Amino acid sequence: MVLADGLIEADNQYPEFIIDCATLTGAAKVAVGNDYHSVLTMDDEFATALFQSAKAENEPFWRLPFEEFHRSQISSSFADIANIGTVPVGAGASTATAFLSYFVKITNKIGYILIALQPIVNQQVIYGRLVRQVLGYKH
Repeated sequence: MVLADGLIEADNQYPEFIIDCATLTGAAKVAVGNDYHSVLTMDDEFATALFQSAKAENEPFWRLPFEEFHRSQISSSFADIANIGTVPVGAGASTATAFLSYFVKITNKIGYILIALQPIVNQQVIYGRLVRQVLGYKH
């Protein structure tokens, strides 16, 4: 819920866009392995700009699906929303992204980057390539 609080506060600042980077779910790792960060967004232009920045930093990204219907798959009989999908075998990364999207008003101008769990390591040094990629993003 700390991540949700952060998204709410970021959204309250009326940003042009939000980029949320997290190791949210193992489902993204199952989908793309350790070699790619997963990107989920409803905005194709936003995704294109993120991928251009990632390419400039030689950062391995792969887009996973996130559509409006994913938001309807986390309904609950007991709460406003559930943090797990209602379909028998749902798309875990898309469902997790749908859950987080309920904490912002600008659902079309948010990009979720699910960080690969295996960082690129060279002689015990971890490079901040993902940080450079996000800072290099131009909208």
